[in-house]
Amino acid sequence: MVRETGRRYRVRRDADRGAERSVARAGAEEVAATQTACGVLDLSGFARFDLAGPDAATWLGGRIAGRLPSVGRMTLAYLKGPPGRFATEMSVARTGDDTFILITAAVIRCYDRDFCCATCPPA
Repeated sequence: MVRETGRRYRVRRDADRGAERSVARAGAEEVAATQTACGVLDLSGFARFDLAGPDAATWLGGRIAGRLPSVGRMTLAYLKGPPGRFATEMSVARTGDDTFILITAAVIRCYDRDFCCATCPPA
């Protein structure tokens, strides 16, 4: 609604409504393509850690609240800290039975790395 010196004008933009439908349709097509084919994940604001090795799933499963994702899937995981608290959160992508990609905010990269290394068994 736009007002001008005592008069009321209703702004109607049918062209914008068509554009909104086009954006929604494009978004739906992108989601469908990602589900059935491939997607791109921009990690410019995130840090990434590779976790792999014998019993990596057992180690990580004991550190998060919730379940590990299936192979080829990812989830948002909360890592357990002191009793009754969470230490951090990160996205966990499972690429194999005992291989994972851990994605966390770049600003807390060092904290998350140190937290995981402090509780990780020696290689």
